[in-house]
Amino acid sequence: MKYTKDPWEYCEIQYNGFEPNYGPFGSIEPCVKIGERVIKIGCFVFPGATNEEYEQRKQDARLMAAAPDMYEALLKALRFIINGRELGYIQMPDANSGDSALKTPDIIRQALAKAEGKDDAICR
Repeated sequence: MKYTKDPWEYCEIQYNGFEPNYGPFGSIEPCVKIGERVIKIGCFVFPGATNEEYEQRKQDARLMAAAPDMYEALLKALRFIINGRELGYIQMPDANSGDSALKTPDIIRQALAKAEGKDDAICR
């Protein structure tokens, strides 16, 4: 998986009277912070935006900033489940039980595939 490995964090970016080229929904802005590179995910909110729109954009930006950590956590969780099953430490529920735990490895694989672009859909 190729993405910028530097730390990602959420920050608020104040509107300063000009419209940035990358639009109102957020931006990825490389910057330097205390000698290390940090990818800052900001949310731009323009005049006239409702409080609900502002809060939604903040949550979107926080989710984007957390994405690399969540990706790495999912990789480790999947490896933990696979190893645990192979070594006999994790016993999956009976296939006919209907237990939602049966779907967990596939849900993780699907999320990883989505992040890796393996299930890209064409936007229309």
